[in-house]
Amino acid sequence: MSFTRDWLEANPLDHSKFKDQPGAVRAHKIDLSDRLKDFFYGFISGETYGGVKKAVFYAQGTAPTTIANTIIGFGSDVSAKCEFFLLDEDGNFTQVTSAGKLLMSLLNLTDTPAAFTGKAGQALLVNTTEDAMAFAAGFSDAITRGFELTYKTAADLYVEPGTLFNGITKINKTARTTLALATAADWWDGAADSYAGGAGWCYIGVNPSGDIKLLGANPPDKADTAGNTVGTLYYWYDGSVYWRVIGAVWVHTDNTMTKKWFQQKDTIYYDAPQQVSTSTSASWTAVDCSPAIPAISTSGYFGAHTYNLTNGMHIQIRRTGSTGGTANGNNIAGVTINNATGVSIGGGKWCATDGSQSIDVKHSSAASSGSVFVDGYILNIR
Repeated sequence: MSFTRDWLEANPLDHSKFKDQPGAVRAHKIDLSDRLKDFFYGFISGETYGGVKKAVFYAQGTAPTTIANTIIGFGSDVSAKCEFFLLDEDGNFTQVTSAGKLLMSLLNLTDTPAAFTGKAGQALLVNTTEDAMAFAAGFSDAITRGFELTYKTAADLYVEPGTLFNGITKINKTARTTLALATAADWWDGAADSYAGGAGWCYIGVNPSGDIKLLGANPPDKADTAGNTVGTLYYWYDGSVYWRVIGAVWVHTDNTMTKKWFQQKDTIYYDAPQQVSTSTSASWTAVDCSPAIPAISTSGYFGAHTYNLTNGMHIQIRRTGSTGGTANGNNIAGVTINNATGVSIGGGKWCATDGSQSIDVKHSSAASSGSVFVDGYILNIR
């Protein structure tokens, strides 16, 4: 919108008959322009158009009063920082910003995504449209790409770059992270753990700030960042911080990683099969596979090598507690060659494990011999 006359603070000119009035009017115009020219166009000479330059919202000590048919924008302190709020005519307050970011509450979503349930009291932050779409698709808690573990040496490993969500906080890494077992700074609490008293798993996690650390013998114990414990567990809670667990490595008593591995997405493959059973029992016998399968997996790939088999003998596996096992589909290795003795054979298959990473093993005859190995496992946290 253009103006009829330009803004001239030199007018009105002095006049002998009205000596004081022109100066007072000019002073009044300057007072007005000083208060308005930073916020509105048209109060500086040469600005021939109107419009709003900026709106400034200072933190108010008290909330404004509602006005019918009106939405009021205002500033208010949150943790000693001024944030922008909206107040509608019914007295509903809506926080619009938090730490320089927009709140997800501003998105026009017709339904609340399932990923947001149980997140009461948490501010959902959006940096970009991509982030908003990711949240709306239910990416909360998810590893969307990368963050695989790569064996480097027996003393250290790589965490590959990638993107994940710790709760609703997006973590994006563009470079490898190296973690060394002997480096205190690479551990979550700044102190390197020792496994000299007993070999075991060392879990790896990412906190909301994007720090990737060794968590020691602390498997996930929470399903989400609201503290729920039902369902698949993704987080280890250290008492103040939720760590999104991404994997685990086996540490020997000499504080080295003796089991070399390869990871492809959610599947871990051992460089050398890990023996878990030498049982020859003809009855179902529970076998502890936890030295080869961590608590973040409920399925392993098992191999077997059997020997001294005669016609029709076999070795079977099943999930501990299962009632199956009589069908040939449970055979991990077997032979059906007629009139043969002393036959050796190997085989492999996937099998679910129970909550303690156990399976049941059964030989068709105690006369047969053989061993069961873990060749790899699938992570249930990705």
